[in-house]
Amino acid sequence: MGGRLGQAPPARWSLIRGARRVGYDAQQTGEPVAPGRPDNVFAPMLGDRGAHGRFDSEAHRRSLEVSARLRIRALGAAAAALLLGAYGAFALAAEAALSQAARSASRSAVAV
Repeated sequence: MGGRLGQAPPARWSLIRGARRVGYDAQQTGEPVAPGRPDNVFAPMLGDRGAHGRFDSEAHRRSLEVSARLRIRALGAAAAALLLGAYGAFALAAEAALSQAARSASRSAVAV
C-alpha cells in the first residue's frame, strides 16, 4: 500500500500535464489571424464584447443538465413522492386482492 501511495502523485501530475497540453492545443487553430484584428493584449477592447464567437450558431439558450442541477432538491422530492405513491398504490391493490380472495374463500366454505 505504501508503495502505491508514493507512486500516485507523479502519475497524477503526468496526467495533469498531459491534460494541460491537450487542452491548450485544442484551443488553437491553424487559421491565420486577420491583419488589424483587435485584441486585448495591452488594453481592454471597447464595448461589451460578451461571450460570442464562431460557435454562436451551435450554442443553446438552455441546458437540461443545468436546469436539473439547479432544481435537484425539488426533483428529489418529486421522485420520492412518485415512489411513495407507487408503493401506496401497490399496497392498496395487494390489500384489495387479498380481501377479495378471503371473501371468495369464505363464500366457497359456506357453500360446501
